[in-house]
Amino acid sequence: MSKLLSIIIPVYKVEAYVEQCLRSCAIQKGVSSEDYEIIVVNDGSPDNSMEICEKVAQDYTNIRLVNQNNAGVSVARNKGLSMAEGDYVWFVDSDDWIEPGCLKHIFKCLRSKNGLDILYIHGRVDYEDGRVDDKKYRCIFEGEIDGPEHIRRCAYPTTPQWSLYRRKFLLDNALSFFPGIYHEDSEFIPRACYVAKRIACLDVLSYHLRRGERESTTSTFRLKNALDTLVVIAHLREYSRNLPEADKQGFNRLISRTMNNILFGTPQLSPADRKTLFKELKQNRYIFDLMSQSGSRKYRMEAWFLKHCMPLAFRLYQLVK
Repeated sequence: MSKLLSIIIPVYKVEAYVEQCLRSCAIQKGVSSEDYEIIVVNDGSPDNSMEICEKVAQDYTNIRLVNQNNAGVSVARNKGLSMAEGDYVWFVDSDDWIEPGCLKHIFKCLRSKNGLDILYIHGRVDYEDGRVDDKKYRCIFEGEIDGPEHIRRCAYPTTPQWSLYRRKFLLDNALSFFPGIYHEDSEFIPRACYVAKRIACLDVLSYHLRRGERESTTSTFRLKNALDTLVVIAHLREYSRNLPEADKQGFNRLISRTMNNILFGTPQLSPADRKTLFKELKQNRYIFDLMSQSGSRKYRMEAWFLKHCMPLAFRLYQLVK
């Protein structure tokens, strides 16, 4: 029997959370377990995460387990995609969970809008201190839209957990996650979005993204975050190089927004790492030209200061953000 959905869950050092994640996916009223599968990819986790997964899998027939040597979330997601049998795939993180009963609404939408390339769902951020935020990353619109128009609007979610992708669409367009970098989502999502012919939204709470009391960007930003963000920017630049001007401008806004992540996180770096970053930025000054060509006054101003006095640009950003 064909499956409508494959839920792909990379697992690494999440023994405190993974059981909640798996059971939230497996216990879904209003749908048959035969209609979907849960693929758990153990990314060489050194803790008890896999033992917990094996125990939970004994209770459900639609959970599949696979092991790999530690290679990162991108490789784990790509591994799950290569094994998937569902018409659609949903990349769920193992320290998050999905809303009870959400699959009933998701399946109804996918069947009624047969052939969608991407379906955005309503998710929210749940902080460990009890706060919730149902607007962060949210992307809700009426009807359907194609990828180029969506890029021009620069209004897509910045995390793939907020999206379900048609598996054949990903395979036909050779879409996968770039390995070995942080912020792989920022590299993957624009490329996937741009080539989509049909994108729709389902405004039903479906996903819970777990966050610590502090924003993860400010608490974990390291030099690798910054350098890997430059890799993402380089990939987006190359991808958009020969696109129509309006679409290229949309990508330039995405690149500018990605550059703002560096501006935001840099105060967390040590003086030595900051010096290394500034050197890298000076060697990649093309980024400032792209920001100037984004069609945004804000990004043009940032680009001017970055070109003419980089340390001042970072200090000003912190003052006005």
